[in-house]
Amino acid sequence: MAGIVSNNLVPVQGSSWEILLDIDLGAATNATRANFFVEMKENDKYRLVVAYYTGSGALTTSEFAKFPKGSIIHASGLSAPAIYYKVAAAGTDTWKYQAVNT
Repeated sequence: MAGIVSNNLVPVQGSSWEILLDIDLGAATNATRANFFVEMKENDKYRLVVAYYTGSGALTTSEFAKFPKGSIIHASGLSAPAIYYKVAAAGTDTWKYQAVNT
């Protein structure tokens, strides 16, 4: 293989994701620090967020507009569990979701 190759995505260590993405989870509607958990992964070119929401209240996706495109939120605590996909650039509130049916 010739030339520069991409590095693997690796966990982001250090500052809180709230600081890195300028999101105050303490001011969120239903997501809290006790029911919303985030993994941040990045390489030399891209950052990705995978989050897990275990709360039962409706998720307000606009509160996570700063997540980068491609981010995923697994909302397993909802009465109709769903997976949310961020389909637009950070700063926009464009998500698609898929209900998880049994």
